[in-house]
Amino acid sequence: MRTRFGHYETRTVPRIAIIIDPRFKKDGFESPYNAEQAAKALEREHHSIIKKSPMEKSTPPMEPTPPVEHGPSKEFSFLDSKLKAKINSPRADAVILLRQHLETQNEPETCDPLKYWKTRADIYESLQQVALKYLCVPGTSCESERCFSKAGQKVSDRRTRLKPGVVDNIMFINKNQDIFS
Repeated sequence: MRTRFGHYETRTVPRIAIIIDPRFKKDGFESPYNAEQAAKALEREHHSIIKKSPMEKSTPPMEPTPPVEHGPSKEFSFLDSKLKAKINSPRADAVILLRQHLETQNEPETCDPLKYWKTRADIYESLQQVALKYLCVPGTSCESERCFSKAGQKVSDRRTRLKPGVVDNIMFINKNQDIFS
């Protein structure tokens, strides 16, 4: 397994797909260095999605304001001023959400990652967008190659005048013949 699939840990897309998968996270890597690089790549991707989100574009950063005194209760006025002076940072938000994701316990092996992210859309909306982008990539191109090969067999030199719709129907029946039997 190491010799055949080990090099995938060094590529960005598989790295992000592994670390965003709730079953594996950082534990899915053979090398701790590759896990750290995956976390950095996911942070960059997550930050870019947060920056592009409409909420971030529409709300300009808050400017620091002087403390406002609230009548008789002055004990916590410093807290009000700190909260009003707090500036939202997409980078900090990305780091916090990513850390929360990585520190939660891994899901069991039977968990469906896409269903997991669908149920957590309200908490990790931007991480869900990253997950949908990277987890929906097919692991192999074998099925599409089989389909092209089968189409090449059906449309031969003797059947060159078949219309595309007829070829589509023949391919559909061929691929679903187990249902019809």
